[in-house]
Amino acid sequence: MSSKPSRGGARTPAWRQLSLLALTALTLGSANCAEERAPINRVQEGHLRKEWLVGRDYTNASDDPEFYMENFVVDAPTDQTMMPVGTYDDVDRVHWEIQENVLLARKSYEYVQGSDGAGRTASRTRNGLIVAAYRIESQFDIRNDYNPTTGEPVNVVSENTVDRRWFDRDYIRVDWSRNLVDNPDWSFMFYGALFGGLSFSPVAFDETNPRSPNANNFCEIEPGMVRDDNGRCVAATETDAALRQSRHPGGYFDVTSKWLVNPEMSDLFDEPIPTCLIANFFAQGPIYSCNPQEATIRTSFRRVEDRDFQPLELTRQPFDLVGGPRAERNGFDPGYGINDQNFHRFAMGALRGERAAKQPTPLERVRLRR
Repeated sequence: MSSKPSRGGARTPAWRQLSLLALTALTLGSANCAEERAPINRVQEGHLRKEWLVGRDYTNASDDPEFYMENFVVDAPTDQTMMPVGTYDDVDRVHWEIQENVLLARKSYEYVQGSDGAGRTASRTRNGLIVAAYRIESQFDIRNDYNPTTGEPVNVVSENTVDRRWFDRDYIRVDWSRNLVDNPDWSFMFYGALFGGLSFSPVAFDETNPRSPNANNFCEIEPGMVRDDNGRCVAATETDAALRQSRHPGGYFDVTSKWLVNPEMSDLFDEPIPTCLIANFFAQGPIYSCNPQEATIRTSFRRVEDRDFQPLELTRQPFDLVGGPRAERNGFDPGYGINDQNFHRFAMGALRGERAAKQPTPLERVRLRR
């Protein structure tokens, strides 16, 4: 084996030269292998953080947020006047309950105050009427896969459904295509309900085109995010952080569903007559279509924020002087049941709390004038 003369005249063995070249190649190869590669993301879209719905403590209801809930008729057949486009129901307050296989929206107050039998005076409750129920497809964590033998993580991010119990996992995927509640307590939003009974049947509906106005909107539930013209979730364009936070605080989402509205028989004129005939007669619409009609309902939710407002009560004499839209609440007495003493009527408005605490109520004003 030949050798190469060194600087001092001595020859360097060839095997040392080969060893040096091999070490250099190994070092360069190790450096290339050590470069971090982008992870392979196998998480599918359409998931939500649980904390957006039930707070950070999934098993403790004390931090659960409340949501305003509103339903609008956004589409309906033109040959039927029982459910005109643009009608809506009263704004409601709900909270979410996550079970293993179903997501429930419950009224966050007693429908009849005091009726739960617990003797409480507070108006908030955890077991209110269920107004919406959706099937849960999966509850999971988002994390790297790992070698089950050594526990070493790999460069693949996936939906983990095995390492923690279902109620401890951070993410949820819901089937929003169908509300499982047959009568979600908003029949009065349809014009036809004024003349007789209506029944409802949910229809599976899932608009997958993100550009469609009927596509579900979950972009704005996350602070600082908006939905662009193509239906994609993008960051808001405001550069000022405070302005962006005030305009896009998060906590809002809406889902669109379809329902079959079935007209029942009406006893309005002492004889059973189809509700659809009576409604169309007064609305001067067609009277021949009494089959179940399809209605498209958009249900919007917005997280309740403390804005220091109190309801304006018009229960007794003030209502004789001040009319207008109102909300009514009944109260339950354990000894006498539902009675007038526990009845309350509220205006569709509010007073700012600090002002309201310093001013007499409308009923007190009437008494002061006497």
